[in-house]
Amino acid sequence: AQPTPETEAPDETLVANGPFTDGAIEQTENSYRSANVSVSWTRHEDRSNDGLVVYYVADIWLRSSEYLRTAYVTNGYRSVHDMAAESNAILAIDGDYAFSREYGPIVRNGAFLRDTGFDDILVYYTDGSMRIFRGNAFDMDAEMEKGAVQVWSFGPALLDAEGKSIDKFNTNIAGLNPRAALGYYEPGHYCIVTVAGRRTDRATGQTEGEGRGMTLAELASLMQELGCSRAYNLDGGATSMLFFNGQRANVPAGDGKRQCSDMIVFGEFK
Repeated sequence: AQPTPETEAPDETLVANGPFTDGAIEQTENSYRSANVSVSWTRHEDRSNDGLVVYYVADIWLRSSEYLRTAYVTNGYRSVHDMAAESNAILAIDGDYAFSREYGPIVRNGAFLRDTGFDDILVYYTDGSMRIFRGNAFDMDAEMEKGAVQVWSFGPALLDAEGKSIDKFNTNIAGLNPRAALGYYEPGHYCIVTVAGRRTDRATGQTEGEGRGMTLAELASLMQELGCSRAYNLDGGATSMLFFNGQRANVPAGDGKRQCSDMIVFGEFK
């Protein structure tokens, strides 16, 4: 099954009933809450006959769409840690690796950067809503007029228009891999999932630690179980890193030093 294109203008408004505080900032080792932003993350293990699966889930509530931004470089690559720290992110994850290729539409923080063809495209609007388009249904000019502030091109989409998991994908990355995904519940309420796997010590060449990864179908099933109405696969592998308050929360593949060109960041930006 393929997701049904969504072409109607966003008519939703941000939720205001999330787990915010009345103004004070409350922090723990895996949570942050204020009057504007609420973030918490948890680590999960699932053992089956196929091996250990380890994944991390971050639950995110925002008072305004301005608290989700992107950090990026258009030429070359930067340390994921440095990009997260320099953006003053409360929570950060790798993005769509868009600047490593010459195709796929890009909008970053309201700035139009590129409009070329792609398959599954994720759009984030000023009202906090998110929509996924098949390439032939996407019109950059129309979506910019509707308030698109971020446009990502990686994917694929993980859920259909009814929020049900997709189980067939036309891609060569559908097998077991470390993963990253962005989920959407309603305007102002989102989740991030990172899946561990393929961790190798470069000194010894031995694979160790945090699980076997997930297939795309397994990731799609997880996003449905989490209750997302839309979900989108992001760049995974050794780039799949989750940062919280300047520290890496997950254990990535490789040695954790992978660089990237762009990140999705959540925070109370100045």
